[in-house]
Amino acid sequence: MLKLKPIWITLLTMLLFGGGMALGTTSDWWQTDGRKTPLDGEKFYDSHEDETSESTSEDQMPGEETYEIEEDHTETLISGETTIQQALDLGIPFDVMEELLEGEIADTRQTIKAAAQERGLQFGAINDELNARLMP
Repeated sequence: MLKLKPIWITLLTMLLFGGGMALGTTSDWWQTDGRKTPLDGEKFYDSHEDETSESTSEDQMPGEETYEIEEDHTETLISGETTIQQALDLGIPFDVMEELLEGEIADTRQTIKAAAQERGLQFGAINDELNARLMP
């Protein structure tokens, strides 16, 4: 039985792998559909385009489905750091705020969460109600 030295096995493996890569890139077996790859000579991770961008019908492969990404509108919603004044500025009526906080509001600079905790109320329920009023 013929025995190959480890160096020849390594060289043969590298030759086969390199040949396969060269054959794949020249025959379009290796397709990236215009996306940037590390082989483009640029910094791949710095210039990588957003994958959620809308694709046109020209970019779509036959049989591929396209999905619309729902935008996140959390920047206009109530959170634990939202003040009473910010909620009022978003369009929540003052009387609704007093009703949800179960009492008069003396300082609109106070956060809604702090006001709820101060009155022994659950902030989560108030938060859900306010966000429901802000949603279209």
